[in-house]
Amino acid sequence: AATAIGLATVSVLCFGIEPWLALLPQMARVGQVVRDGQISFEMLVTIYGALRLAGVGDSAATIVQAAVTLALAVGIFRLWRSSARDGLKAAGLASASLLATPYMFTYDLTMLAVVAAFLYRDAGEKGLAPAEIAALGLGAVLLFFFGSPLALGLVANLLTAAVVARRAWPHVSHRGRHSALLPAAPGIL
Repeated sequence: AATAIGLATVSVLCFGIEPWLALLPQMARVGQVVRDGQISFEMLVTIYGALRLAGVGDSAATIVQAAVTLALAVGIFRLWRSSARDGLKAAGLASASLLATPYMFTYDLTMLAVVAAFLYRDAGEKGLAPAEIAALGLGAVLLFFFGSPLALGLVANLLTAAVVARRAWPHVSHRGRHSALLPAAPGIL
């Protein structure tokens, strides 16, 4: 938060407050353009976009996207409170950020390379499992078919997230860790 506030302050000092004042109406305008379907939902590679592509209305798609975002926030909280290595925590945060936003386009999926790099860092000398390599490879291949009517960018995103979840599960499951919310009482866990 301090970094964001610092950067915002520097931008105001350099460029004045006008760009920030112009941003707010533009955010509302972009939201309305998306809600009205004035964009190609094939290019919107999110849960929200896939639901809209399937014909689900704006309100229902927004509710599902919000539920997914909330679940991701809980999962990331638990992951960061766990004993997982920093590379896996960073991969989880980067992956969750891609799934949490309702407005992400195919060109934003370059961020999947960051997730893959953190996964590779987490894997260390043992490397990635063959199934993990296959999932990441399939996700990369699917990115060549952007703009298809099948929301393949979202599938690539979900495949990458599945690899992160597979590696994170031992750290956040009840068997693999103590409660992330409360310290363990002696003799209970």
